[in-house]
Amino acid sequence: FHTSLIFSSPRPTTLSLTVITFVITHWEKLMIRSVLALGVLGALTAGTTLAQGTADTVAQAVSDARVNLPWLEFKRVYEEKLRQELAATQAAAIAPIYSINSAEYQLRLSADGAQGSLRLSGELLRGQPLQLPLFAADLIIAQVTQAEGGTLLSDASGYRFYLDAPGSFRLDCEILLPLQEDARSPLIEFAIPAAVQNSLQLQLADGFSLLSAPGQEVQAGRYHFAPQQRLQIRFSQDSLAQAPVVDSFSRIELQDGKYRVRFFLMPRRELQQPLRISFPQARWLSASVQSSWLENRLADTSNELIVKLPPGWRQPLSLEFELDGDLEQLQLPHIVGNLGQEGLFQFNTPESTQLSLAGTGLDQGLEPQNLTAALREYAHIDGAYAQLPPDQMLQIQLDHFKTVAAPAIVLDAVYQYTSVADNGTLLSVLRLQVPPLPQRRLRLAAVSEAEVWSLTVNGEARSLYSQADSDWIIPLTDQNTLVELAYWRKLPALDLQGRLTIPTPALGLAAQSYHLAIGLPERVELVALEGELEPGDGAHWPKVSAFNGKPYYFSQPFYRGEAPSVAIHYREPLDNTRPENGS
Repeated sequence: FHTSLIFSSPRPTTLSLTVITFVITHWEKLMIRSVLALGVLGALTAGTTLAQGTADTVAQAVSDARVNLPWLEFKRVYEEKLRQELAATQAAAIAPIYSINSAEYQLRLSADGAQGSLRLSGELLRGQPLQLPLFAADLIIAQVTQAEGGTLLSDASGYRFYLDAPGSFRLDCEILLPLQEDARSPLIEFAIPAAVQNSLQLQLADGFSLLSAPGQEVQAGRYHFAPQQRLQIRFSQDSLAQAPVVDSFSRIELQDGKYRVRFFLMPRRELQQPLRISFPQARWLSASVQSSWLENRLADTSNELIVKLPPGWRQPLSLEFELDGDLEQLQLPHIVGNLGQEGLFQFNTPESTQLSLAGTGLDQGLEPQNLTAALREYAHIDGAYAQLPPDQMLQIQLDHFKTVAAPAIVLDAVYQYTSVADNGTLLSVLRLQVPPLPQRRLRLAAVSEAEVWSLTVNGEARSLYSQADSDWIIPLTDQNTLVELAYWRKLPALDLQGRLTIPTPALGLAAQSYHLAIGLPERVELVALEGELEPGDGAHWPKVSAFNGKPYYFSQPFYRGEAPSVAIHYREPLDNTRPENGS
């Protein structure tokens, strides 16, 4: 809390502005000093009764806290102070937002490890000062060649870049990395910060071969990769030259209750010795190399296949085998002593099956761009894949869905025209457009006690076939086929009134609609219809030559292929006088 008092001397030659600033930390001190200040101010304003000696005495009393300062300068200093305090308060309230726009690494691998350089560039967009975590202590910074926009800090846990104000920053360093090694191969691995653009320029010393590098190689030795937590590079030395370096991938498919496995192998360098491939007991189907190069060694629970390739072989190859479909766990095939990628696989099942996988170290949903372009192209990897350590078992759980019955083929429409004669003879014409069917045949349930009158297929007369007198078989073409089948049936003669059942076939094919036209003799009229059909408008129905009589039209949507149950009630009107001239 700041208080400012202004004193003016009564003598013009000694006129000055005196600013007394009191820093008050307690309220009691504020009150006491305020009273003192008012007293001094009152004494000075009464300059007509005070002597010059009195003014000097007052000035001496406050000399320890007096500075001579022009008013405009005091105002500027005071406003600047307030502006700084306000900016500091606002910055503390805003969470920092930053971006590492680019991370470029250059490394050269040798027997002693890796050495090279890194360059980071980015921007603190807003917020309070930030200690940006960069690298763990497994990376050694040999020299900082450039640091802009911040200060590099370090402790036992690693390195951080201190950004004290919003703005761009850049860090260039010379780095060293120790050589590591696991059961697979020598490697270089270290933690990295996430950046928008990540690139690696890699150089190998003589006698070294690259086994795996991050991301996608865009030029010789230059890789681009997505943001990740650790950067890993695997390689081999001449001392390991006899060990195979092969990237492998398994595609597992469930077909007809069997697991069909295709094992793809992509050598990363020339092979100098036979490949020993371990796989579960299975039935071999085929291989992309000569069968004389394969030697199968059987064991109690697993097999070992020896692939004797010619010296210097570096071509891709594939093997295919089959397993029982009721397995609950599976050992993926792998190459013994391989320094390349192992345990990569895709598992494909029918859409009617739900697959669940488990296993120690199982990693699923991996993106194919992590693989080499050669392996992706050869194994046709265009979707997410999974990886399992070679010494682990893959646990499999399959849930099979039940198939819900649905029509295999749905016709647009089915038309039936039935003409009724006074003597009880019924002539029906079935007209339908049929798409191509397997074996190019349409099988219908024969209409009971009916005789076939004619059959035309695409306008040409054809023969109708039967099987066990229970089915009618109509030959079709390999394209859309227009079928017209006419059949007749003898019933008792029509009376003055009565009920008549209309014979209909069971097509076994569903249709969007079923249409029935009934032609009655002129002397009778339709009274009612039994069934699910509704009256329809036959003005735009296709015409058939065999249909005659007084027409009545009916329709039913969503015909399911069964024989519709149709019966009519008819009668002869009491007044059967025929109008003249057809009016």
